[in-house]
Amino acid sequence: MFEGITPIWFFAFAALQGVILVVDEVVFHWRRGLPRWERWGHPVDTFCFLLPLVTLWWSQEAGVLYWILTVVSCLMITKDERHHAELASGGEQWLHALLFLLHPVVLIFATIPGVRDASAFPWLLIGVAALGLYQIGYWNLVRH
Repeated sequence: MFEGITPIWFFAFAALQGVILVVDEVVFHWRRGLPRWERWGHPVDTFCFLLPLVTLWWSQEAGVLYWILTVVSCLMITKDERHHAELASGGEQWLHALLFLLHPVVLIFATIPGVRDASAFPWLLIGVAALGLYQIGYWNLVRH
């Protein structure tokens, strides 16, 4: 399935997803603020994204569990869109659309042979976990 595709593709798409997420956070979220459901919804999304990746890193035999967690994660990130339709600007909704496209791509590309063994993979996991902690801390303790 991934013949000729190297782990660099995974890291490139993950980096692109990260950049778009930071732009969404800094340009849109900081400006409009986040209601309570969104202050907790974002860390849930982040945790649901992290869980399949940790499962893959933990066990090369993750198999079906990885794909179940991936599908749950892809569905979970859409949970707030009915609210975003009322609160978010067109630019923010466009960034969300890009993130919705990249989310499954990153999780699928994580299964490219060599990704989980790359020295950067644990750092990516730490970065995603740090994002989740930031989301909890900043939006629920600092700026609530």
